[in-house]
Amino acid sequence: MSPCTLLAGCSVLLCLLNPIFGQTICDTIQAGQWVRDAQDCTVAHQCGFEGEIAQSTHCNTSQVWSNLAHACVWEGDPDRDDCNGNPHVPIADDPRCVKKHGNNVDPDDCSRFISCTNGTLMAFQRCGDGTLYYPKNDSCQFAHAVAHDCGNRRIPDTILIPDEDPMCQDVKDDVVPDPSSCYHFYYCHYGRLGPRHRCPAGTGFSTHSKSCEWSAKTSCGGRMRR
Repeated sequence: MSPCTLLAGCSVLLCLLNPIFGQTICDTIQAGQWVRDAQDCTVAHQCGFEGEIAQSTHCNTSQVWSNLAHACVWEGDPDRDDCNGNPHVPIADDPRCVKKHGNNVDPDDCSRFISCTNGTLMAFQRCGDGTLYYPKNDSCQFAHAVAHDCGNRRIPDTILIPDEDPMCQDVKDDVVPDPSSCYHFYYCHYGRLGPRHRCPAGTGFSTHSKSCEWSAKTSCGGRMRR
């Protein structure tokens, strides 16, 4: 019989904190590591050097603590919610772990990446909404900026990639003049047209320097001064 059933009014927290009553949640956990609460998936505890709970944390709304990811994850996450779901089981010597330690691309899905430890595939992790995994800097980036690097990796239908704009054709990351106004310009990002910007008062956009200069020095060509 557990100590909690012997002591009337014994709280779960008291039983977790007091190792005198027998085995605690931290008995098999290395000091400094976090472990999910035995009763509440939204709570995690950090274990101390004597098997005690050093501190606790509570996940945000709609999140649970994942012992697999060692972090709060969205409830129902198919890859990391090991409280409510059926997450991935680690696979030793997985060929997808090109980098033995760290993150690797998911060869099938550009919105996910694979976490590996010593050649063992530990988990599939998904980027946030509207982003894709970019292996060149090991991070999730806005989809329109890195979609061209996905190759044969699938981009989910829920991620919309806008078509390239003729004004930004062959422009990777630069500014272009507004063809109808000498005082305005656009910002192009990987072929996509960004917001329209206006130069400060008394200046116009120079196609030569690609910056705003005093109007008297700006050659507008066929662009209207408006």
